[in-house]
Amino acid sequence: MYSIYLGADANWDLLNYHLYIPFAFLKARLGFDLQPAQAQTYLNPLLDLPFFLLIRHFNDYPRFVGFVQGATNGISLFCILVLAWRLLGRVTGLSTRARVVLSITALVIGGTGADSLGLIGTTTGDIPVTALVLCALVFAVQAVESSAGGGRVLASALASGLFAGLAFGFKPTVGSFGLGLFVLLLTLRHPWRVKGELCFLLSAASGFLIAAGPHALTMYRMFGNPVFPMLNAVFHSPYFDNTGNGVLRGTFVGSMLMESMFHPLSFLLVAIELPFLSLIRDHVSSDNTGDYRDIRLAIAIVLTLLVFTLWLASRLRGRENATQREFVGLALFLLVGSYASLMVFKNYRYLGPVECVSGVLIVLALGELVGRRGWILTAVTVAAVCVVTTVPIALPRTQWGERYISITGPALDPDTLVVIATDRGSASFLVPFLDPRIRWVRTRSNLIPPNGGGLLVDRAKGLIAGHQGPLVSVEISEVALASRDSILEELDLERTGAPCTPINTNLSDLHYVLCPVRKLASPAALFPQRPDSHSMRIYSAAAFECPSRWLRLFNKSSAASAITVPGGKIASAPAFLSAS
Repeated sequence: MYSIYLGADANWDLLNYHLYIPFAFLKARLGFDLQPAQAQTYLNPLLDLPFFLLIRHFNDYPRFVGFVQGATNGISLFCILVLAWRLLGRVTGLSTRARVVLSITALVIGGTGADSLGLIGTTTGDIPVTALVLCALVFAVQAVESSAGGGRVLASALASGLFAGLAFGFKPTVGSFGLGLFVLLLTLRHPWRVKGELCFLLSAASGFLIAAGPHALTMYRMFGNPVFPMLNAVFHSPYFDNTGNGVLRGTFVGSMLMESMFHPLSFLLVAIELPFLSLIRDHVSSDNTGDYRDIRLAIAIVLTLLVFTLWLASRLRGRENATQREFVGLALFLLVGSYASLMVFKNYRYLGPVECVSGVLIVLALGELVGRRGWILTAVTVAAVCVVTTVPIALPRTQWGERYISITGPALDPDTLVVIATDRGSASFLVPFLDPRIRWVRTRSNLIPPNGGGLLVDRAKGLIAGHQGPLVSVEISEVALASRDSILEELDLERTGAPCTPINTNLSDLHYVLCPVRKLASPAALFPQRPDSHSMRIYSAAAFECPSRWLRLFNKSSAASAITVPGGKIASAPAFLSAS
């Protein structure tokens, strides 16, 4: 219901790739189009399949789509409650009434953070993978508890690893929490520690292969790089130039980690800024996260360190109690997961699992520090402060309309070649609403800089030079005309002088237009007659990209099949992608 209250998702990632990559997967288009969704064209599409199928079948029921998108967060809330109830049950002498109140308090703190409230109902994928990580955490805690009495330790470790591996395969940004789970399982009692860790690692590897293995194999067959375009400085795929482009920096390859290793002060600033200065609204913001305010993670880290110090002192005196030992594993998960993630990504949006766990840790830590008499009152007060001061991450949303996604524009000839003439603007969300025989080509992007090189650029120029049908460019009117012209010039194209036609969409305030273009009078020979083996990989891998059994399952036509565009307009769902 909160997702419906917020409105439909309209963030940049949705427009850029969350709708396109599952469409490309089902229609086997990775070898047909050329990076219309920029570098993200080649990300694993499985996490986006549910949203795409919702749009495919329920686009005329937008609030239903929003309801289902938001409901996945309920898994995370359930896991928070399970963790709180289980760990509070280890506290001796705690009444059932107090246990219920404290569990609900932990749920309120962990379930109302800036990350959770800001991302509910969006297509970023952070909420579903957070749910998987929390499922893994529940089983990891269960394994630690069972190791004291010799229960189902290995089964719990296997389940934990499977959920963690699936989460990492779907979205590698949660990899740091897999490390946190591994460290948590170090608190297993002897003789279960080594066996439990091995079961966790083997199961995690299996989950990762299930979620990411087929896609990685497809990328290797197509580009010689299983994680293309990431880590290309290691795999040396010739499809783009490794120098001077953004995909080799920042979150894509974790250069923040290298900065942290060689410049410890930079990491220290990040470690302080994100958790502790986020209470100052607008102080911490970036293009990836947006403005937010949240103090629960800072409170959890401080209280965790205090209780951790008490635990070490108790161990030195030989007075360790069961409550402290159970707390330590969860504390290690929070500390290792948070700071490993910050070292690599420097993005609060990826801290969803520890934000959810923070409520449980705050409640347990207060019990250790303030005693039983003031425990409930203090915990409820902290929860109220957290809720009142939180400002959720602000991602673009739009008001509900007749459809979740509505796009109208001119009909195009099926032989048209569309060139996306914008630097880093999103445009691939238009692709599923056009005739699937239309081919989309892009060079300038967050993968390929101005005048960039590589086989992707060569192939794009070759397709344009050899194309015999109509040529149009998709442009964003708000982008400077000089920038758009420079992209066309790089591809030896120019506008015909005919007026551009607008495309109307409810997802963006930007103005998209289709402009007729033509080849320059005497283009140079742009592509060799006999492409080398690297160039041919795109075509040899096209069938592998989406197996025929997937196409039969969803009863969809292939990328070369035709659809009918009713009324001379771009088809708007539920009519779009209708089966042949």
